[in-house]
Amino acid sequence: MYLHPNGSKYIVNPTDGTLVRYNESSGYLSRYCLQGEYCDRSFYNAFSNRLVYGIDAAGLATWVDADTGKIVWGATLSEQSIKRIPPHVLDSKKIVREILNPPQNTIVTIIYEAGNLPQENYFVPESTRAILLMNNKIIWKNEDTMAHTVTSDTGYSNPYSGKFDSGLIEKGQTYQYTFVDLGEYPYHCQIHPFMKGKVKIVPNFA
Repeated sequence: MYLHPNGSKYIVNPTDGTLVRYNESSGYLSRYCLQGEYCDRSFYNAFSNRLVYGIDAAGLATWVDADTGKIVWGATLSEQSIKRIPPHVLDSKKIVREILNPPQNTIVTIIYEAGNLPQENYFVPESTRAILLMNNKIIWKNEDTMAHTVTSDTGYSNPYSGKFDSGLIEKGQTYQYTFVDLGEYPYHCQIHPFMKGKVKIVPNFA
C-alpha cells in the first residue's frame, strides 16, 4: 500500500505491478486512516511515503517495502515470503524512481505583464515538450508582478505528484510538477483564464 501525503491510498496490482487507488473503508485496512479516535497512526508512520506489498504468510499479514524488499510490518518469522513478491513489482518501482528523478528539469516562464491583454504568449514556451525519464519535471517561474496559477484543464493528477494545480504562484515564486504519464496536458491560469499553456510528455527512445 502506498500512502500519498494527501491521504490517498494505493495498492499494487499483482498482475502488472501498477498502482490502483484503494477506496475500501471497511476491514482491517481501515486502520490505516490518518485521523479519528480509533485510528492507528503507527501504521501510517510505518508506511508513509512508501510503497509496500502485502503478503499473506500462514495467515499472518506481512508488509514488505517494494523498493528494498525489507519487512516493514508483520511477522518477522515470515521473511521467506519476501520471495513471493512478483519480480515485475520490484522492477516497476525502480522505473518509477527514475521517472520521479529525471536528470534534467524543464523551465517554463510566466512572463512579465502576463496578466495584461494582449500578449502573444503568457507562458514561455506556451507548448512545452518534455521527455519521460529525461526532463519530465516541469518548473514554472513567475516573473510577473502579480500572482498566477498553473491549473490543469482536465483535472489531471497522479499518485506521486498529486493534483496538477499550483494554487497561487506569487511574484518570483516557482511551482514544479513531475509528470509520470505520456500524453498532452493543457492548463490555464484560474485568475486569468485567457492565459493558456500545454505540456506534452513524449517517450524516451534513447
